[in-house]
Order: sequence, then C-alpha cells, then structure tokens
Amino acid sequence: MKWILFMVTVFAIACTNNVAPPPPQTCDTSIVSYHNDIVPLILSSCFSCHSAPSPSAGINLADSASFFFYVNEGSFYGAVSWDGSYALMPPDAKLDDCSMAKITKWKNEGYPANQ
Repeated sequence: MKWILFMVTVFAIACTNNVAPPPPQTCDTSIVSYHNDIVPLILSSCFSCHSAPSPSAGINLADSASFFFYVNEGSFYGAVSWDGSYALMPPDAKLDDCSMAKITKWKNEGYPANQ
C-alpha cells in the first residue's frame, strides 16, 4: 500500500507544470533611432496599406520625404496615438505600449532623422 501511495505521489508531482514564467519584456527607450526603431515600426505597421501603387487614403509613406511630411504636420503622431484628432492608425488595433513609447520619445526629441 505504501508503495502505491508513493508512486501516485511521484506521478502527481511529475505531472505538475514547473516551468518558470518568461521574464517580463523590457522596452528600452534610452536611445531611439529613426533607422533602428521608427523605420522598422513603419514597415511592419503602416507600409502594407500606405505604399505604392495605390496607398490607402492617398497617404504614401514609401519614402522618407513623404513620411516626414506627415510627421511634421502632426498627423502621423495624432493617428498612431489614437488621440481622436485624426483617423486611428493602425485601424484594427492600437500600437503596443513599447512602440508608442519609442514614437513619443522620438517626437519629444524633435523627430531626428539622422540616427
């Protein structure tokens, strides 16, 4: 009887999930670079709709001059921050907190393009 109880206990312990949770992801905004942080974000979140040959709403972000036009007039930040003053972009879901933190840091630094 003790042997059966021992085996049941061992089996029960072996079946538990002892996997540690993944460490929390960090968002490093100490240095935000246009080329390393912003461009990949635009390519992954905006480019599929806002590039040639027929960009959505006529907004073509295919080159930096076009992109910076919308950045400098304020519509880029207004749209991605979902502040209600512009169409909400991306339309299906707000950007994640880390992406928005990077965009906000880049905005607060004056949108530098030379990094």
